[in-house]
Amino acid sequence: MAAIRASSGALVQHLGDRYALTVHPFVPGSAGSFGPHPSSDREAVVDMLIALHRSRPVTAPRTNLRLLGRAVSA
Repeated sequence: MAAIRASSGALVQHLGDRYALTVHPFVPGSAGSFGPHPSSDREAVVDMLIALHRSRPVTAPRTNLRLLGRAVSA
């Protein structure tokens, strides 16, 4: 579902240096049933969360996204 544009036309509102906000339309419905998780999964989930929060962000190499044969408009 696409985000709703602000009156300025922006899709994202920056809230300081650390946060940003975007708004998506409400879609009526109900969440799926995810059931109780086995307690045996708890340690594995905690280990994955620890690994995630200890990881360093990876930067992707920059690339030229211009399409051949298309003029660039300002």
